[in-house]
Amino acid sequence: MTKVTDKYRWLENWEAPEVRQWSDVQNVHARNVIDRLPNVDVLRQRVAGIMGQAFCRFRYCQVSRVDHRLLPVSRGVHFRE
Repeated sequence: MTKVTDKYRWLENWEAPEVRQWSDVQNVHARNVIDRLPNVDVLRQRVAGIMGQAFCRFRYCQVSRVDHRLLPVSRGVHFRE
């Protein structure tokens, strides 16, 4: 039997301050990279078209893959119908 160590399991506890801090740092880094992409506005418009206008009303959202579709997942935020 092979033992597999999940060194990222600690990230599953969203209430933990260290997880929130890690996430905040990752979000800042991602925002810096994404905001510098050429034609980022075109990319944002395309994503908005794919995900629907409700998705882009909120700064943060999780995306879930269901079959061959990507769906926005709300975390305490209600999307427009």
